[in-house]
Amino acid sequence: MKLNKRCGLLLSYLLLMTVAHSVHAAKIINGNVDRKDGIFSVDYIAEVDVSPQVLANAILNYEEYVRLSPLVEDISFSQAATDFPRVNVKLRICILYLCRSVNKLTDVIVRSPREFEFRGIDGEGDFKQSREITKIIDIDGNPSRAIFEYSAKLNPKFFVPPFIGSWIVGRQVTRELMGTLRRLEEAQEQQ
Repeated sequence: MKLNKRCGLLLSYLLLMTVAHSVHAAKIINGNVDRKDGIFSVDYIAEVDVSPQVLANAILNYEEYVRLSPLVEDISFSQAATDFPRVNVKLRICILYLCRSVNKLTDVIVRSPREFEFRGIDGEGDFKQSREITKIIDIDGNPSRAIFEYSAKLNPKFFVPPFIGSWIVGRQVTRELMGTLRRLEEAQEQQ
């Protein structure tokens, strides 16, 4: 299922957010959600009025997720001995009118200053498997704008209706993405 320009999900914001002129500048350039064998493949590209460095810093500022993200309810850190920060994210997800909290336990791997992997701990939380990669790309000649690329493979333990599952996941991603990016634009504007 392809979603163009801010469509509706990810946060159509991912759907989201409403604030001033520059806050409305975030836009989804391309969005796609497919489902095969219960695994969702999610790919989104967005353009945002936030400097690449501010965007990279926000990705690693876990304490701010609850304020910046429309879906994140809580963040906690696991005490497990790992080579990477292990973060438990509690999300509020709605499928049609049924909402529930879901947990995703991930190791956060910094691949480079502008590329991050969120590798789910298989079988932990409410996902059998999850792997998310975000990349931040400079827009030539404009230090206050960036391209945000997000790709994920998600295999939830909870039921997602087969015929409309990709649409539902796309809506949630659009809402999350747009909301977060617009809140980041607003925060940068206020600095």
